[in-house]
Amino acid sequence: MSTPVQSVPPLFVAAIKAISDDRFGPYVRAGGGDDVKGLHLYHWNMRASAALYESLHIVEIALRNTIDREFSAWNKTQTDENTGQARSADWLLDPAPLLARIVRQDKIDEATERAVKHIRRRRVSNQAISTPAHCDVLAQMMFGTWRFALKAPTGRRPDSGSVLLWRDVFPKAFPAMTRQPIHLVNDVVRIYEARNRIAHLEPMLDSQQVSEIRNSVGRILADIGALLPAWFSSQETISGILTKHPTHPIS
Repeated sequence: MSTPVQSVPPLFVAAIKAISDDRFGPYVRAGGGDDVKGLHLYHWNMRASAALYESLHIVEIALRNTIDREFSAWNKTQTDENTGQARSADWLLDPAPLLARIVRQDKIDEATERAVKHIRRRRVSNQAISTPAHCDVLAQMMFGTWRFALKAPTGRRPDSGSVLLWRDVFPKAFPAMTRQPIHLVNDVVRIYEARNRIAHLEPMLDSQQVSEIRNSVGRILADIGALLPAWFSSQETISGILTKHPTHPIS
């Protein structure tokens, strides 16, 4: 049962009124039907989501760059099937067929279009539009690109392209990894799903789930480089937020 309106501080009444019933409902239910407890959970969710999003500044960039570096190194070892000429290291501009399939050429094209628009917005009116550089296009690639590119070769008939990448490319991108690829993939999927939930302002009320997301970030970084988890630990604020959960804090 909701807290009687007269017992709710005016500031809380104003805040609750600004939140739709549909959006506020999960927080009230999690607070046992108490509006005040629900608003405390709403505030905690904002802080937890912000802390998780902070962690993406580290893990998303590190993941993207390590894969990009090894895709570039591998791509220049390939030859154009029509000309027989060696391909460039710029796998976004001149991708070997395998990368064009795994990453999806249409996603590269969309990222290139976004990069062009970004350059157009930044340019001085009397300057011609520049061709986007590799870094411009890379910055526009979606996080889902890396999730699906990392698909582990499992099952009775694994994708031959994934098998090749996990044999020749990804071990170099994750030189510190000692676990099976599927465990890395599962952690990346967890981060991907959390990223989408945060972007859509969905509730992240389960402190254990938030803790698992934090741990996934640490494990991914540990696969990339042994010292990266220490960098993450020195910057992340998730641990502190977890100790302040209104209903079931964890240490």
